[in-house]
Amino acid sequence: MNMPLPALNAYLATATESAGVILLVLGLGTRIIAIPLIVTMIVAIITVHLGHGFEAGNNGFEIPLYYIIMLFTLIVYGSGKYSADYFLNKKIN
Repeated sequence: MNMPLPALNAYLATATESAGVILLVLGLGTRIIAIPLIVTMIVAIITVHLGHGFEAGNNGFEIPLYYIIMLFTLIVYGSGKYSADYFLNKKIN
């Protein structure tokens, strides 16, 4: 794939996605963690999926694009009232 520092990039993507899943499920730092997850999906589209077209069945960029749309929605609207962010913000105010 001709990526610079492939081992480092693999560890960074793994750490970002692992932390992202945990934080998104808890609703903690949702808007903050969504940004590096979007960057990870963009890199995945450019390096892996773009050459295969759109369809997910052909390993295309359909699924990462859906993730980007979902993450962008979380950035815009936040995590909602059943999240750690909501309860922490409620206690601070």
